Amino acid sequence: MNPNTRTREVERAIIERIQLFHEPLRIGTFEPQDPPEPDFHITSHKAPIGLELTRFFPLGENRKRQESEQDHIVALAREIYAGRGLPVLNVRVNWDYSYLPTKRDRGSIPESLAAIVSDNAPSIGGQIKIDLCDEPMPVLPPGVNSVDIDRMFDYEFHLWQSPRYEFVPDIHSDEIQSVIDLKSKKFSKYNGPCDEIWLLIVAEGFAPSSFGRPTDELKAHKYQGRFQRAFFATLLPPQVIDLNVKVPTNQASSRDVGA
Repeated sequence: MNPNTRTREVERAIIERIQLFHEPLRIGTFEPQDPPEPDFHITSHKAPIGLELTRFFPLGENRKRQESEQDHIVALAREIYAGRGLPVLNVRVNWDYSYLPTKRDRGSIPESLAAIVSDNAPSIGGQIKIDLCDEPMPVLPPGVNSVDIDRMFDYEFHLWQSPRYEFVPDIHSDEIQSVIDLKSKKFSKYNGPCDEIWLLIVAEGFAPSSFGRPTDELKAHKYQGRFQRAFFATLLPPQVIDLNVKVPTNQASSRDVGA
């Protein structure tokens, strides 16, 4: 799948999820746009509204890349194993927290994981854990601390995953202001028909990289930026914060309220 197509699908899925619990964003049809326009034009009976959506990762982009690459490697290993016609299993690959796999690992690690699971598949009703703490120490792929193989039941489909755990960090106003500052730099490039441009910042909360708890200080802070409205949202738990954002006087344009 084209990466841009995948990004569009993820962004639309985020919008649809937020619309389930936030009525102000149920205001029209969201039409995807190509750069330099905002990600969406919201069309309704009024003039279109531009919506720039940005995904926010409190633990950083590197953590997100780590999760994505680990998941991709595990999915490849599952496909290799399933292609061998072996028993259906639930498999949990437990990674070293600090290990950041690269695309070069997509060849060796999936093959190694599939081989380990193939060689250690338990009988029906059984499960096994292969751990670096075992004696003698097993040979596991780089970055993998242990592999849990579960055949407790006669499963219908293969489920391979990477469990993750993390403390939920607080998110503060300076982090959100930095996102607004970065996105405001694109404002002058928008040249479409929109009377207003909105910014939606989303921390999804479905993986540690996007875990985050907005503080009361974040909610009360007065932000500065080019956007007429700005929102901060989390999907888990579901909430949308309408940020108090003001357009700096020296940056006002024809789109700005009161300009």
